[in-house]
Amino acid sequence: MPNQGEPLVSVKVVTYNHAAYISRCIESILMQKTTFPFELVIGEDCSTDGTREIVLEYAQRYPDIIRVVTSESNVGMRANSARILPICQGEYIAFCDGDDYWIDPLKLQKQYEAIVKYNAVLVTHSTLMVFYENKKMSGESKMRRAKNKSGFLDLDDIISHRTPFQTSSIFLRSEIIKKLPDWYFQLAIGDYPLKVISAQLGKIYYIDEIMSVYQKGVSGSFTNRYSANSTQEMEREKGELKMYPYLDAYTGYKYTNIIQIYLNHRKIEYYILHGNLDFLDLSESRKNFLRRVGVYTKRFPQSWRRKILERVVAYV
Repeated sequence: MPNQGEPLVSVKVVTYNHAAYISRCIESILMQKTTFPFELVIGEDCSTDGTREIVLEYAQRYPDIIRVVTSESNVGMRANSARILPICQGEYIAFCDGDDYWIDPLKLQKQYEAIVKYNAVLVTHSTLMVFYENKKMSGESKMRRAKNKSGFLDLDDIISHRTPFQTSSIFLRSEIIKKLPDWYFQLAIGDYPLKVISAQLGKIYYIDEIMSVYQKGVSGSFTNRYSANSTQEMEREKGELKMYPYLDAYTGYKYTNIIQIYLNHRKIEYYILHGNLDFLDLSESRKNFLRRVGVYTKRFPQSWRRKILERVVAYV
C-alpha cells in the first residue's frame, strides 16, 4: 500500500453475515500494490455472526484506509450498497462483495492504467467462479471471461449476457454513479444494470486476466440466501425481471429482441427449477399446454428440455 493521502480509488465492499470470509476479502484489498492512495469503504448490514466486530477491528488497525458504515437494523443488500456509494471519495470506484476476494496484488493498478490509457468508463477482467454444496467446495470451478481476449466490450454483448463479468471485477469512474437514473436505485439487483448503463455512457475495456474469485453457494452469499427460501426467491426474480423494461427504454429500444429472448430464457429457467408459470404472460389454456410439455420433457436432459420449452414459449 502507498502512503495515504486523498484517495484516488475507493474500494466498495458490502457485507452481511460473512464472518468466515470477510477477513480474506479485506486482506486481498489491503495487499494491493499501487502508485496511488486508495480507501476501503465497507457497508456492514447488521450481521449476526460477528462480521461487524471483524470489520470494526480492521478499521481500528487501518484508520487511514478503512471506513465502516453500519446500521442498527438490516436494511438489505441494495439499500446497503446505495448508502455507501455517495460517501466514496475516489475518482474511481472498485467493487468487491464480502464473500469474494481478489487474487492479483496489481489488480487496482492494472485497471487504473487501462481506464486512463483507453479513455474507458469501466474496466473489468476475468474471474474464477468457485462453487460450494453443503458448505463444501464441490470441486467444480470455471472461469468467467469474455469471448474475446483483452479489448473493448460491445453493448449488445453485455445486454445479452454474452460477456458476463462479476461485481468483484468492476472498476469504474465515479462520475458514472452520479449519472445513474432514479429507477436504478429501485431495482432488485445492481451489477447488471450498472454494466449496461456504463456501456451506454462510454467504453468498457476488458482485461483477459483472472484477478478475483467469486464464491457461489457459500453461507451468506446472495445466491445462497435466496435459494433457501422459495417465496423470497420468487420475489427476487420478479424484481429482477422488472429491470428489463427500464433498460429497454434507456437504450432507446435498440435491443428489444435481445432482451425478449433473454427474458424468455430466464422464465423457462425458473419454470424448470420450480415449476412456476406466474412469470409468463400467457392465457391459462396456453399455460396448461406448456405444463403438459413440461411433464413430457422431464425425461430429457436439462439442456434439451430448456431448448424445447423456449421454442414452445415462443410459439404459444
